[in-house]
Amino acid sequence: MTAVDATGTTASITFSCGRLTLVASPDALRLHLASPDEIKLDLLETLVTHRLEAIGRRDRLRPTWQRLTEPA
Repeated sequence: MTAVDATGTTASITFSCGRLTLVASPDALRLHLASPDEIKLDLLETLVTHRLEAIGRRDRLRPTWQRLTEPA
């Protein structure tokens, strides 16, 4: 089951493989992925990327991911 929590300009979506947090600002939409292990993180990144590319197809949306080397 997927859980969604949204307030103002922030939303969190919890999946079985991890969590996606979205933060909207006037000039950007920041996404943060968190997962208990690298394999699940890779899966979540792939799923979110494919969905965003499908939604933003007309605008040629291409998410850019940056991996943190230390816990946030």
